[in-house]
Amino acid sequence: MRKKKNGANTKDCMLITLIDGRLLGITELKFSHKKKMEQAMDKLNTLIETIYQTTTDESLWTEVLQTLTDYFNSTQLGFFSQGKNNTPSRFNMTGIDDAYIQSYDAYYSQLNPWFSIPGFMHPGKILSDRSLEQFYQHKGAFTHTEIYNDWYGPQDSRHAIGGTIIDNAGGILNFTSLRPKQAGYFSDTEISDFKIISRHVLRAIEIGDKFTLLSKHQEASDTLLDKLKVGICFVDRNLNIEFKNTHAARLLDERDCLFEKNGTLVYRQNSIYEKLEVLVLKAIHFNKTFNLLVKRRQKPPVTLTLMPISTNQRIFSLPSDQVLILMTSADNGHLSDVELIKMRWQLTNVEAEFARHLLTGKNCAQIAEEMELTKNTAQWYAKQLINKLGVHRQAEVIVKMLSDLSLKINCAE
Repeated sequence: MRKKKNGANTKDCMLITLIDGRLLGITELKFSHKKKMEQAMDKLNTLIETIYQTTTDESLWTEVLQTLTDYFNSTQLGFFSQGKNNTPSRFNMTGIDDAYIQSYDAYYSQLNPWFSIPGFMHPGKILSDRSLEQFYQHKGAFTHTEIYNDWYGPQDSRHAIGGTIIDNAGGILNFTSLRPKQAGYFSDTEISDFKIISRHVLRAIEIGDKFTLLSKHQEASDTLLDKLKVGICFVDRNLNIEFKNTHAARLLDERDCLFEKNGTLVYRQNSIYEKLEVLVLKAIHFNKTFNLLVKRRQKPPVTLTLMPISTNQRIFSLPSDQVLILMTSADNGHLSDVELIKMRWQLTNVEAEFARHLLTGKNCAQIAEEMELTKNTAQWYAKQLINKLGVHRQAEVIVKMLSDLSLKINCAE
């Protein structure tokens, strides 16, 4: 009996030891898994913090995109904007050559399989190459396409994940990650992380846009431009006034041509008002500057210069929903002071004359005709002004000259 009892005790001890060992192993695995989860969460939170730093320093996007590329084990990651006609505006992605960007622009944008399915690229929806395979119920839904064989494949971009984060009247902004075959499909965890990061990327872009608009409103503030007698209005696509300076308010109060009604910019003649509506939408859609001459009863006409506000122009190139309207008139003496313009920015006589015409609301074609220049020569002078004033586009030349001229006049007085 004792032997049996001792034997039973020995077996019991072995069993208990075995169970304890398994429990210890399970506990260690759980602890290890928990630690890895915490480390992954810390890494994700650090990424998100860096994303929000771009709201005040746009140059950080380069660092953010490279960090995200490593995080998702990708070879290409970033943004591309694409118009409603499937023509991309711009790529800002890591690991992609200019030659591939040009070929996508020229041809392959029309063959993008995700955009060919109506409603598939709905904002907020994250899709992958597996999503495409599930939609068509075919394993080769992505790899058997022309764009894969000629564009994705040669770049070793077998697997894709991405989605539309902004969709407005002018086009879409897509956030995408691509990686090679050996990296495998994006896992459910990676898809979940990509969705979280996409939301924060969108929020960072929105906050950055608000900062930029506030800055542009400040540039157009009363203290800078009122002395120049230049009206400044920021309006949305429905002509709702978001901001106006003192001189614009005076022009609207006169009710001689334009006036404000319930916070909206209105013109007395329906035909002109309709034309103004159309030009605002064109400025937003085509990201171009337009001019409109508005007659007054007893005073010289007012030239309205409509310029789209590209809050995210350098990185994302999406049209904004706001337009800056400059209201200038021929009787404004300060704007015709060629010598002041010439001295302030070290311009030649021709450049200063060209700048003067810009300030009075004329476009390149009108200036070319006025100064008897060819179209190419006029465009060359426009580029010279952009370079000398240290800005990125013609519309910014006007805003900078107006702001700076007003400071010059304030100091003189």
